[in-house]
Amino acid sequence: MGVHETRRIGRGLACLILGACASKPTFPMREFPPSFLVDGKTLCADVIVQLGEPNKRFEGERLLTYRIQKDDQGRLLVGFGRSWETLTHSLVIKCDGSGLVVRHALIAIKEN
Repeated sequence: MGVHETRRIGRGLACLILGACASKPTFPMREFPPSFLVDGKTLCADVIVQLGEPNKRFEGERLLTYRIQKDDQGRLLVGFGRSWETLTHSLVIKCDGSGLVVRHALIAIKEN
């Protein structure tokens, strides 16, 4: 295998990896709060399984935040947009030291 072929394969792998990181799926939330999210019962790890990686983590993984937007049909969606312009809410989840959801809130950041 030549140097040029190795570089081409490396570039292809880099594009594949970067493309996978940049294209997060949108999880439609047809109801809020989602039925799986119950304070005092749901594990924070289960939230991540259901909603994907949070947009931000604070206080040593104890606060998780998700960008939320409303679609044209009024459904709430976990937003992975590149801009805050289309986002209307933030879902904030507080976890305790054992990884259990203590409290969650949907906070309006602007009207749609």
